[in-house]
Parts: sequence; C-alpha cells; structure tokens
Amino acid sequence: MKTKERVYRTYTLSEKINHIKDLEKSNAPRSTIHHWCNGNKEMLLEQAEREGLLEKAEYSKQLLLHSYNSIMHTLEFFMSTVNKSKSLKKYYKNNRVELVVMIDKLKKLVALDELLSCFNMNRKTYTSLKNRMACSLSPSKNCLNSVTNQIHNDLILEMKTLYFDKEKYVDFSLSDLFAVVLHERRVFISQTKFREIAIALGEDTKRKRIFKALKSAGLKSFIPNEYIQADKTCYKLSNGMKAWIYLVCDHYSRRILAAHVSFSNKSIESLSTFKMAINDNGLDAIDFKYMTDAGSENKGKVREFIATQKNIKHLIAQTEAMTFSNSMIESIIKYFKREILKRKSFKSIEELMVAVIEGVEVYNNRRRVFLNGATPNEIYTGNEPDMDEYTIQYKDSMQKRMQTNKEYNCMKPCQIPILKPILEFG
Repeated sequence: MKTKERVYRTYTLSEKINHIKDLEKSNAPRSTIHHWCNGNKEMLLEQAEREGLLEKAEYSKQLLLHSYNSIMHTLEFFMSTVNKSKSLKKYYKNNRVELVVMIDKLKKLVALDELLSCFNMNRKTYTSLKNRMACSLSPSKNCLNSVTNQIHNDLILEMKTLYFDKEKYVDFSLSDLFAVVLHERRVFISQTKFREIAIALGEDTKRKRIFKALKSAGLKSFIPNEYIQADKTCYKLSNGMKAWIYLVCDHYSRRILAAHVSFSNKSIESLSTFKMAINDNGLDAIDFKYMTDAGSENKGKVREFIATQKNIKHLIAQTEAMTFSNSMIESIIKYFKREILKRKSFKSIEELMVAVIEGVEVYNNRRRVFLNGATPNEIYTGNEPDMDEYTIQYKDSMQKRMQTNKEYNCMKPCQIPILKPILEFG
C-alpha cells in the first residue's frame, strides 16, 4: 500500500527574519524554529541584508517597541490620575466593564497579562467583565464581538418585517407567532430569544401575554384517534339566555373533530356531537378510547350508545380506570373562547353557531408551538414536521451568526465614559 506523500510548507525569508526579530509568532515546528534562531541565524541575517530586508525588520521592531513604550506610559499616567482622585477612583471601579473594549484593542500590541497588571486585574476578572460588556447599540445590551451568540440588529429588523408588522399576525399571541416562525424556517431562533425580542420591541404589551414554558402533559398519546376527548362549556348570549357549546377533540393532534351549539344540557346533545365526530372522521372502524368527565351529559344516551359499539371504550377522568384529568380539552375550550370568540356578543344561537363553525376552521389551521409549528389538521393527517432537520439548520444558523458577530463592525467605536471626567479633571 502506497503511503501519501507529505507536503512540507516552505517559509519565506521575511517570515524567518520576523520571527528572529520577535515581530511575529511562527507556526513552524519547534525544531525548525530552533534551527532558525541558532544554527542558521547568521546565514539568514546575511541573506536578509543582501535583499534589503534587515533594515525593514529593524525599523518594524523599533516602531513596535516605541508603540509599546507609548502605550504603557499612557496607561501608567491614566491610572495615576485615577488614583489621585477619590471620585475618579470610585467611577473607575464602577465602570471597569467599559475598559474591556480598550484592552481588547491594545492586546494586539501589548501582552494581555501586562495590560491587566496595569489595571490591577487578573484574567478571571477580565473574562467576567468581558461577558458583561455593555453596548447601547445592541438589542441585548451586549457587544456583538464579545457575546457572539446573541441576535444582531439586522436579524431583529428582519423578524419585525416578516412577523410582528404583518397585518395577518396582529391577533396572534406570542406563542402562536413563534409557531409560525418554526414552520416557515426563515429565521432560526430559540423560544426564549424570541420572547426577549418581542419584549424589546414592545410586542408583549400589544399582544396577550400567554407565552408560558411548556409543561409535560399527564396523559400521553402517540397516534391520532388513540384518545378522543369531549366536554362542553356555557356561553351567555346578549339577550341573557344560556347556550352550551359541545366540542369533541383528538388528544394527539389537538384537532377539534366536531362542534355543536344548543340550549339543552342533556346527554342527547352530547351524543349528537359525538356521532358527528364519528361520521365526519371515519371513527366507526377504529378502536379508540372516549374520555369525558363525570357530568350528567356524558351519561344516559351516551352510555347506551357506547354499550352497542365494540370499538369504543368509555373512560371517566380522575377515576381508578383513568387517573388523568380531562385538562387537554378544557384548555382548548378556554383558548377557543378567548382567542376565537374574542368576547363577542351574539343575539341568537344561530349567530353563535356560525361563529363556532368558523372558529373551528381557524383553530384547526392555526400553527401551535407544542405541535412544533404544525397545525392540528396537519398532525391529524400525518404531515408532521421534521424536527431533526430543523435542529441541524438551527445549529448551522447559530454557527454562521456567531461568525458574523465576530466580524461585525458597527462603525461606531465604543466610547469609554471614564475618559470624560479625567479630561475635565485635567
């Protein structure tokens, strides 16, 4: 088997001389560097003198030494001025974070340890201050070059244009709007950062703040139509009469399978909604569990019908047979009334029924965070988003953003506030 031929890098004479004159560090092997500085030094110097490189290297070394001496003299004068005044000393102590900007610019000419010793600072303190370095131009109040994983202004303006300022998303809560971000995959951002940006833009006051940390549900399902849940809620019409809204939902996809409105609170109305869900979604040929609470509307006619069906098992929430609650559909009803009906007033039950039908269509096609940006209809029909692909894209986007932030130049150099009172003092 043939071994791959090694390719050795050739170093220019200028690189060798700069290393000998301590002008730059070389990435050459140690043995090669030792050969430059010891066994081959005189020959290199003679060759550099013949080519006119020696004077240039000597000038660069003197210039570097002069710059170093000037910087150190300025810093010593700076600190002596601060130490002479109690007010300046206190101001310096409270604003040491701002000095990180100056240290980062000077460490290319002076060793970092020497700079830190001028300010009576160690590396641990320097790192801590660098992480707290503030910038009034940045949305997260941190310098993009020091905290490279933060969101920059260009991305925030893009999100504002794509989502926050669009008229069709005006009524969306922050959680629903983030679901749209997950689905469209134009911007890759975490839920926490999205909330921070929304607050910075004042969107949390414009929208209802129902953005909450996701909590694991007690009851878990793994396929559609495994658990079917049903419940009802009371709705008062403008004429004072009470109407009842019946909903039947799929637990896995959170899709509303059927909805019904009636003045009656009897089991016949609950059964009518249940049969509607079975006929409209082909549940007559599927084995599933029907989960309800212990209300009177889920007894009588409902129990008689389920007794004749072999594919349906009736479960009562918070009993020995089913220890979990019926909280999923209760949360859907709460969301449905608050976001879809939006505290509207209806004069008749016919108007309420039209609003409920339209609301079901809106709800089933609205993207949700807990469905990874998909809609209940998409999850119910098996069109689930590929979150593994999203994770890869998110990591790639974060790496690109960090690299962009490292190279970002805001064109407005940071001003160190401590210099102003010192100049006034002088």
